[in-house]
Amino acid sequence: MKTKRYLNLQIKRGLKHLPSILAITLLLAVCISLACALIITQNNENESQKKIKIGITGDLSQTYLGIGITAIETMDTSRFSIEFITMDEEQAQKDVRAGNLSGYIRIPDGFVESIVKMDNIPIVYVTSDSPTGFGSILMNEVAKTISDTVAETQKGIYGMQKISKEYKKTENYKENTDKINIEYIETVLNRTSVFETEYLGMSDGVSMGAYFVCGGIMMFLLLWGITCNSYLYKKDRSMEKLLVSKGSSVFSQVICEYLSFIFITVMVFMLFAFTAGLALQNIKIGIIEIDSVYPSDFISYIIKILPVILMITSVHFLFYECISGYVGVILIQFIFAIGTGYICGCLYPSYYFPESIQKVSSFLPTGLGVTYMRQSISGTLSLKSIIGVILFTVVFLALSVVFRAYRIGGKE
Repeated sequence: MKTKRYLNLQIKRGLKHLPSILAITLLLAVCISLACALIITQNNENESQKKIKIGITGDLSQTYLGIGITAIETMDTSRFSIEFITMDEEQAQKDVRAGNLSGYIRIPDGFVESIVKMDNIPIVYVTSDSPTGFGSILMNEVAKTISDTVAETQKGIYGMQKISKEYKKTENYKENTDKINIEYIETVLNRTSVFETEYLGMSDGVSMGAYFVCGGIMMFLLLWGITCNSYLYKKDRSMEKLLVSKGSSVFSQVICEYLSFIFITVMVFMLFAFTAGLALQNIKIGIIEIDSVYPSDFISYIIKILPVILMITSVHFLFYECISGYVGVILIQFIFAIGTGYICGCLYPSYYFPESIQKVSSFLPTGLGVTYMRQSISGTLSLKSIIGVILFTVVFLALSVVFRAYRIGGKE
């Protein structure tokens, strides 16, 4: 009975602070929404406009080589993602060092003549001392592919011509040469018809827009404890000590206060989810997971990520139990939010970080939480994410009970 009464009192106390919490939450939600919109817009522009720039050096006057490069620059679909720039090698080296080029391709002298003689002098792809990233890997493969393709096709053409001459089948010599050239060109230019592109998403099967939306929600959660400061912060422990003397255990106090905190949190999140659903149900914002959904879908998503909300709120609750200073508890929450939010991919794609940081971040509460959110959208929720989120919640609440007992004991 005492526990139920204390829980009701805590909920009423939370409702008294609700207007101020809503005002701060609205401001925070607008700021995070604008930040997410800006990040998504900038990334969309970068993806649509950015091309890999490759220099080409060497003698391009040879017939087959000049025609091939011209075809790639004007006819091939790669022209939308790769830009080939003809220049001398000295300038190419300067541009690679300055970062203006991803690298350059060096066409060796006598390349075509070597093919005629059935020799293969390879094309060389030159890049910086420490090439990193997908672009460098891709261009190494492009250079190898160009070299192999030119070598194999010219061997085929000259082989056909040589056989025609040896067996004196030269009546259709020109027509056959043109025919095999056209077949090779069609094979290269129509290569997209032999494979199908499957979009796997940016991370955990979600699009880039949904990736940053999940990051924005997580940042909102990480800063939620600061928003609820007026409700969670306590100047002294006299009331808690009095409750213990009246027979109310430390455990029941923590659970009641935490449940009331969760009640306020879920109520606010449901309200904002419903409002966002109403505002966006007839608007296309370019995020496939959000377009054409209803307010009920937004509320359903909040229910799906409820374990993450429980985990992050338990972190905030622990901060207020173990840190007594008003400024200190706000500062530690802010540092925790920005620090873990950054390395866990809420503010910046995590795949840009070193692999060691990615591995560490995946085991942090923030990393597990934002992964859980993304997987909830894509329907790929893993057992690791579920167990990790539940385990962290239990640990943080247990530590809150320990710190409460320690402080009530007068040992602070």
